[in-house]
Amino acid sequence: MSKKLKNFSLAEIKKERDEKAKIYNKLKGNSKNEETYKQKLTDFIIDYCSNVFNIKDVQHDLWCGSDYNIKRAIEFRNTMIIAIANTKSYFKSYKIREKKDINLDTEITQSTKKSFNKILDDAFKNVNQKMDIVKEKFSDELIDLRNNYKKHKYENVEEKKIIDEMQTKANQTKQEINNYCYKIICNNIDILKLDNLRQLTNTYSSIVARTLTENLEAINNAIANSNDDELAYIFISAFNQNVKLEKKRVLESTQSTNIM
Repeated sequence: MSKKLKNFSLAEIKKERDEKAKIYNKLKGNSKNEETYKQKLTDFIIDYCSNVFNIKDVQHDLWCGSDYNIKRAIEFRNTMIIAIANTKSYFKSYKIREKKDINLDTEITQSTKKSFNKILDDAFKNVNQKMDIVKEKFSDELIDLRNNYKKHKYENVEEKKIIDEMQTKANQTKQEINNYCYKIICNNIDILKLDNLRQLTNTYSSIVARTLTENLEAINNAIANSNDDELAYIFISAFNQNVKLEKKRVLESTQSTNIM
């Protein structure tokens, strides 16, 4: 801890850091406009997430077992899921503070406050949806990994060459996890636009066709039985799932910079 902070309480240190992280209150004069605020919020979110979703160290067991890589694969995903929960909690409190600063501003109109609040809400809704994509992926993968771990027969590994190979693989897995989180979460893509009906019609008409094709038999049965509720449920459920998959595909197809 620096000399400047060592005599402060944890609460005082936290308060000082929270003050430094504020964005809206630092907008002065011509810089207090919606475009600038949106860009600074985006930069803050990307910078924060780029640091949080970046596993730096890999545990090297003193006694290495043949289950080493399965344990690390589970550990990495758990680490990121915990990071998502903590980040969501921090962003929630951060948004409350920013919203308070906006609403207490006496220099702008109510209409302008509403615009700034919408930018704030959309920015965190956007990143929360991205984090949900990562959490869902890792949660699904953890089910298979834990099942494999239960079935795995533990064997002690003593040969240095094999241990080195396992640790190399663990580092590669860590980097893959980091890269995936960076690609999905740490970017300026606004996936909320994918919820826009006009864009959905123009851009994702293929999803409608695929949803119909994949569920044709069930849809036809519902139509034949004049069951409108079932028809709507079948289509909407399948359609929403396909939209979710398309959002994930769009994010995964974007080029990202590796975190070193």
